[in-house]
Amino acid sequence: MNCSNGLNTKVILNLIAAISLTLTASLSSAQRDDFTEKRKKPVTQEPSKQEPAAQKPSKPNFQEPDHAPTVGLNPNAKYPIQPDPEMTPGKLCAHGTKRYAQQITYCERNVSGGEKNAIIADYDSELGFKIRTMNRGDFKIDHFIPLSIGGSNDVENLWPQHKTVYAYSDRLELLLFQAMEADTIKQMDAIRIIKDCKLDLSKCSDLENEVEALLK
Repeated sequence: MNCSNGLNTKVILNLIAAISLTLTASLSSAQRDDFTEKRKKPVTQEPSKQEPAAQKPSKPNFQEPDHAPTVGLNPNAKYPIQPDPEMTPGKLCAHGTKRYAQQITYCERNVSGGEKNAIIADYDSELGFKIRTMNRGDFKIDHFIPLSIGGSNDVENLWPQHKTVYAYSDRLELLLFQAMEADTIKQMDAIRIIKDCKLDLSKCSDLENEVEALLK
């Protein structure tokens, strides 16, 4: 009886061991199949994120005015950024009162609306600009040689100046007036400086510094 029980126990143990081995073998086979299946699938990679492009350095403070051609070089420009040397060479006041220690001849402002319109029309027709198609309030008729340093009201001293252009020269005109009043600059030097500015806007800032130094 005891031998029979021992035999049965041994058989049961052997059966359990066999089942365990079968399960282990089955599991290993499933793992191998899973691994093989994974190897067959293509590996997909997430698209790499591109770094934002580096920003270009900002432009210098000096900005060219809109539609800023040099007179005579860009026939498609709507307005001039400097007086035409033939139409507006500049002219001094010939008859007027005397001003400053240097006793220069000074003319009071005297340019009629008709004269202003004629100057604009001449710059359009003769030089190909399109000022009359633009906002009239954006322009003034400028004295190439300012009245404050002895310029005249003659047509040879007048030209249509856009607001983006006189933004460069108006402060220099004021400084030159102050220097003339303080007698720290000669008239001919003042005329040279304002002409240099209006004929090349990039020079205006340095010329301002030059005149400011005379006022210190």
